[in-house]
Amino acid sequence: MLQFVYKMNLNDKPNSNFSPQADDIKPDVFYNIFDAIKYLPSLIKRFGVSSELLKLLLKLVLKRDAFYCLIINKKIVSDGLITFGRCNYYDVGKQDCIIGTVYSEPSYRGKGLATTAIQSCISNLIVNRPLLEAVYIDTSENNIGMQKVIDRLGFGQPFHTYERHQS
Repeated sequence: MLQFVYKMNLNDKPNSNFSPQADDIKPDVFYNIFDAIKYLPSLIKRFGVSSELLKLLLKLVLKRDAFYCLIINKKIVSDGLITFGRCNYYDVGKQDCIIGTVYSEPSYRGKGLATTAIQSCISNLIVNRPLLEAVYIDTSENNIGMQKVIDRLGFGQPFHTYERHQS
């Protein structure tokens, strides 16, 4: 399946003070296991006690990745991984990050929450990772909803494509 790759240079991003409008919406980024522990009940609701949750916690322990999410009433409604300085599909710099698979709860889709979650994530990265130079995100050619989110976030047009083979 053809993937479109987008890049945002953080030097070009003037506004890092984004915050959601509603009081019941809480964005967060977990950079380590200690950040995640305070939301463990919400993580268990989202993932169950599963190998997927264990993999996420291991990535946080190893500091290979970070996890961003949007929480409404103690429920994670949109989330994804942030990978720093490496990608299996295209070249990125050591001071770059990739926003990985974006997930939104089906009953919350189409409400702009993925856009809010990713914008909050980028704002958090600008503040907490000042050496980051660029943010990458990619999506499949047939994921029109995510392409609209990426456009609203200001990534512009794809700068690269690649064929992603399902394993």
